[in-house]
Amino acid sequence: LSVVVVNCRSIKNKVADFHHMILKTEADIIIGTESWLSDEIHDGEVFPKSYTIYRKDRIARTGGGVFIAVTDNISSRAEIFPDSDLESVWCSIKCSAKRFFICAYYRPPDSSLYSVLELDSQIRRFTSQNNCNNVLIGGDFNVPSIDWGTYCFKSGGKDKELCDTLLNTFYSHSLIQLVSTPTRGNNILDLLATNIPECVVKVETVAGISDHKAVHGKFHIVPDRKSKSKRKIYSFHKADFERLKLNLATSFAKFKADTCNLGANYAWNFFINIARKAVDETIPSKLKCTNVEPRWYNANVRRSLKR
Repeated sequence: LSVVVVNCRSIKNKVADFHHMILKTEADIIIGTESWLSDEIHDGEVFPKSYTIYRKDRIARTGGGVFIAVTDNISSRAEIFPDSDLESVWCSIKCSAKRFFICAYYRPPDSSLYSVLELDSQIRRFTSQNNCNNVLIGGDFNVPSIDWGTYCFKSGGKDKELCDTLLNTFYSHSLIQLVSTPTRGNNILDLLATNIPECVVKVETVAGISDHKAVHGKFHIVPDRKSKSKRKIYSFHKADFERLKLNLATSFAKFKADTCNLGANYAWNFFINIARKAVDETIPSKLKCTNVEPRWYNANVRRSLKR
């Protein structure tokens, strides 16, 4: 399993760089912070279409925002905390009989102790459940005063109570912090932590899309993957167009009678059903596996990205 943690500082202005990073790391899961997105921006404007997106945007303020992107061929679902205003979002993926819980978390530099206490509460919801306690948390924690080599507060650091509370949270949930090299300046701000460190293959910092390095982790985790989706391909050269026209003409009278006094949405859905039925009856088709990668992303491009 390939996981990337990235601080974006406005992803909508860096879509090309973001997509390039995904291709280069072959990421299955992307944990993002400071997306700076709003409900006016659709997923399709930013994220590759081959990923399922879980996001939490800031409301009524600019900046912030977190997201998790999970490749479509991994079975995933959202895990909801409806009453929390914490800048975090959760999802889970299925691994054999267990679920593996994933969190994207952002702690603004000026946030209070509440941010860490609420994160602890959210983690506890999953680690307290039998057989469902595998957790991976990534994001921008903004705690430069913690020495992650010794798991201690740095002498002369700031926010000692907050740092000690975060360390206690990691201890109480058996979370191991995996990032050992700086992600911004000389500080480790972007973290990746899990309570199953035995599954870690490699964690390193790589080029990001902001003034932060991204974190790339590889894990010996085998998620349940969906079979390739299939789409229907019509053989129009074999179509019976005369019969198609006759079917549509016959159905049109019923369409007018059944929708004349109903709303536009109902009429549109009624029309779509009629058209699809007529097409399926008169045009031969076959199912074909969908290729989730763009056509230009071939073996030569893949090799070049790895150099």
